[in-house]
Amino acid sequence: DHRIPRVVMRKVFWLILAVAATLLLIGCGESEEPVKLISDDGAPIYSIIRPDEAEKDVISEAIRLRADIKELTGVELPIKTDYLEAKKNEVADEFEILIGATERPESIEVMKDFDGDNDNAMYIMRVVNGKIVIAGETGHAVGMALDILLDKYLTGENELTTGLYET
Repeated sequence: DHRIPRVVMRKVFWLILAVAATLLLIGCGESEEPVKLISDDGAPIYSIIRPDEAEKDVISEAIRLRADIKELTGVELPIKTDYLEAKKNEVADEFEILIGATERPESIEVMKDFDGDNDNAMYIMRVVNGKIVIAGETGHAVGMALDILLDKYLTGENELTTGLYET
């Protein structure tokens, strides 16, 4: 008789189930951690970064975001451009809010998600490598994304986490 004993079948079943559960947990990606824009002692953690040659509406949105965060927290986040001078060995900050199509690798990665149809409502908010990327096909779309960020995550019921992905 070439049957597999029932005890062996149970062990194989539980082994397969354990492997499947492990793969499912691994497939879920990194755990979501809260994103803090300001330290416990009131110092800004994040900087707002806009493209060096940004359109006026993207510059206005970066300024508006800084003003809105200051109104909510009393802390003013610095605004910088994405220009890094290689001769001075300048490097990007670890924690940045990237507004628009900056030259940071994280913005470039997110911008690849746009299909190029220039729909004014097309925006993406995503956390990539600890940076909050707010990108839109137009300056108006960036503004819409910032409205959602403020209403839903900074003043709303949803917590801003490293798992942020909103389109």
